[in-house]
Amino acid sequence: MSMDRSQMSQDEFETMLRRWLLKMGARYVPVLAAILAIALLLVFVPTTQPFSNSGLATGTSANGTGSSASAGNSGPAASASSGSTAGAGAGQSGSASGSTGSTGAGAVSGGGGTAVAATGSGGAVGGGDVAKTGVRCTNGARQFAWSDFAPNCVPAFTGNNGGATGQGVTPSTITLTYRLANSSQQSAVNALAGSANINQTDLVADMQTYVNYFNTQFELYGRKVVLKTYQGQGDYLEEDQGQNLGATQADAVTAHDMGAFGDVTFALEASEPYEQDLAQEHVVSFSSVGMPQSFYQQYAPYEYSVEGPSGTVGLQEASAVICDRLAGMPAIYAGDVTYQHENRKFGIIYPQTPYYQQEVDTAEAGLAACGVKPAKVIGYSINVSEYEQEAVSSMAEMKAAGVTTLLCACDPIYPILLTQAASQQNWNPEWFAISYGDPVSRDYQQSEWAHSVAGGVQFPVPSTTQAYQAYQRANPGHQPAETPPSSPPYYYVAYYELMEVFAGLQAAGPDLTAASFERGEFNLPPSIPGDPVGGRWIYGQNVFDPVSSFSLVWWDPNALSKFDNTKGAYQWCNGGQVYLDSDLSALGSHQQLHCFGH
Repeated sequence: MSMDRSQMSQDEFETMLRRWLLKMGARYVPVLAAILAIALLLVFVPTTQPFSNSGLATGTSANGTGSSASAGNSGPAASASSGSTAGAGAGQSGSASGSTGSTGAGAVSGGGGTAVAATGSGGAVGGGDVAKTGVRCTNGARQFAWSDFAPNCVPAFTGNNGGATGQGVTPSTITLTYRLANSSQQSAVNALAGSANINQTDLVADMQTYVNYFNTQFELYGRKVVLKTYQGQGDYLEEDQGQNLGATQADAVTAHDMGAFGDVTFALEASEPYEQDLAQEHVVSFSSVGMPQSFYQQYAPYEYSVEGPSGTVGLQEASAVICDRLAGMPAIYAGDVTYQHENRKFGIIYPQTPYYQQEVDTAEAGLAACGVKPAKVIGYSINVSEYEQEAVSSMAEMKAAGVTTLLCACDPIYPILLTQAASQQNWNPEWFAISYGDPVSRDYQQSEWAHSVAGGVQFPVPSTTQAYQAYQRANPGHQPAETPPSSPPYYYVAYYELMEVFAGLQAAGPDLTAASFERGEFNLPPSIPGDPVGGRWIYGQNVFDPVSSFSLVWWDPNALSKFDNTKGAYQWCNGGQVYLDSDLSALGSHQQLHCFGH
């Protein structure tokens, strides 16, 4: 992500960077848990972490009702909450819907429960108890065995599917749209992101390969999914700044008029206004990232995501990590030896907007419950003309306040300037931030970032991932289009997004509408433990984003990354232990995190 300024004027550079920073701040900071960034982002890194142990948590749900967080709670964050779900709980046992006939669009069939087909318009679920994949639908069987995220088995469908049951649905097709990026600053974004940026042509190609294969594996009741791309009019970087929104609305109308049931545009190149306009056009969006529960419920049943966790309970997660594993103990991972013998003094840095200020206020109140009061809290303005100066002054203030541990709820770019300023001032604290992935983190001042801990994943060899293995099933003997050196191996983005889409379509039954999709989504079974990239998904009532696990990593500037075979990589803290949001007590109490080989 090197920034080559030799080809542009200072004004051009500042305009370019300002737009990029505004984009990143608007899209990603809300999911950063405001102060600790346990959040697991799916832009430059995998969304979630491997699941290392045991079993299902009975009655957990990602954003649902229950003791940990109510459906109305909001706040940026890492993932899921615990609580009871409607119908059969996500972890409850039961039998699959193995017999013929319908169970109803909202019924839960046990085994974690998936909604199977409603009869709809005179149709019937028939064909015995064998799925189109050949799986016998008994005893909680999954639709197929090649993915940990498969829905429960549904008997092969015969009969009348009801025809054009809703927006984007015909008797034979279900249309998904993808808006191709349109921005006057795209070349600047590419220059900033460098090798970490996506190649949307290759991403769409991989997405089409998955669509073709998933059509043969999921029960879609006589229909198939059709993927359609279009060139957007809206400038996705300007949209998150509230500019040129007429073009954004026009794009949502285009998706509607193309017959879209849903839109699967890559999250980085969508925008919150675009997602809202899609909902207004009754088109389902799958590009939301880390939005609070209130957002999903406001636009229900049209907003979903697995591209990072929900924003509802992250403040609770962040408080748990800080209170149980950081507070009241020496800052042993700081670069300053003096700090290593002092109990931690926390500083918070965040983009200063009304929304983020509200979240930080909430976070401070949560920390106060365990006796933690930050020594310094600084909001930075997203104004590049003042950006470098702000970084210098902020680091000076943090150092003067005696901060040993900086909680950086920052966009991916700002730490470049922060770490440079800290190094210039010979200030070497602990950094707790977001893992934006190995390629991005190499652009930070390594002498500083070598003392950082983040929410994230130690990425495995891409060819060992479920996304790669599914691609091989879909296109044997061929490599994904997103293969280095032409593209980073981000094909898992398409894999997980489409896995959620197709699972929800199967669970909705033949009478497919946005409402039946929602009911089906809420009643999907939890994922099977084991995927080292996708982590755990746990559904339930009002769960629009099922990502439900997180892990912690530390930065090793000398480690060889398995992601791209390049020097500089995140390594596991706590032996790669994964935490479910329903059991934050598993973090332990008053003990140091085991990072940096400790």
